[in-house]
Amino acid sequence: MVGRLDGMAVLSRLCPLSHPNLRFVANADTSLIAEVNRGVLLLMAFWSGSSVTSYRRLMQTLQTPAGRNIEVVVVDHDGAHPLYVIPEFSGRLGGNGETAWIRGGIIGATTTGTTGPESFAQCLDSLLSAP
Repeated sequence: MVGRLDGMAVLSRLCPLSHPNLRFVANADTSLIAEVNRGVLLLMAFWSGSSVTSYRRLMQTLQTPAGRNIEVVVVDHDGAHPLYVIPEFSGRLGGNGETAWIRGGIIGATTTGTTGPESFAQCLDSLLSAP
């Protein structure tokens, strides 16, 4: 299944809210983090109800004018094995829609995916206020 999923089609069915800077990556390695200037990376486990909930909450949080200006990278959890070992995620991934909030290719904050929407809002505020 890795690399065969039409992630964008599935994401649009899971949540009707769109985002102008949304992209899906089926197979990722650690270099993906360095590519993100100002944005959020979500590890999406399509088989997990809590991951789907996390994706929907993230899309709701980003429906502000400022939120629509950041990059949103959704990575298939099953194709993200190289990301499992980075210090910010090590031992914390469980298929719950974990996120990394990135500025200039550096992770500034993470969420476990089971946190409430207020955590996404706080991370977004911090990301937007960073120089």
